[in-house]
Amino acid sequence: MKWVNQFVIIITIQMISEVLVKTLSLPLPGTVFGMGVLLILLLFKIIRLESIEEVGDFLLSILILLYIPTAIGLVEHLDTLLPLFIPLIGIITISTIITLLITGYIVQLLIGLQRRKVND
Repeated sequence: MKWVNQFVIIITIQMISEVLVKTLSLPLPGTVFGMGVLLILLLFKIIRLESIEEVGDFLLSILILLYIPTAIGLVEHLDTLLPLFIPLIGIITISTIITLLITGYIVQLLIGLQRRKVND
C-alpha cells in the first residue's frame, strides 16, 4: 500500500502540472513543469523525500523501459526522419557538448562555493 500512496503523490503532481500547463498556455511540457513543481515541493519540505523515495527509485531503475514506445514511434516515422539524420546528429552532439560544459562549470562553481563555506 505504501508504494501505491507514493505513486499517487507523483502522478497527482504530474496531472495537476499538465492541467496548469494547458490552462496557462505555458511553453513547456507538462512533465518538465511537473518535475520542477516536485523539486520545489521537496526543497521546501512540503513533500518529504521519504514519501516518494521508493517509487522514485523504482521508476529510475526501469527508466530505459519507458523509452521503448518513443523508440518504436521513431522507427515508424523513419522515412520522415532519415533526410534529417545528419542535421539531427549534429544538433544532438553540439547540445550534448554544451550541456556537459555548462554542467561541469556549475559543478566546479558549487564545489568552490562549498569549500569556501567550509573554510570560513
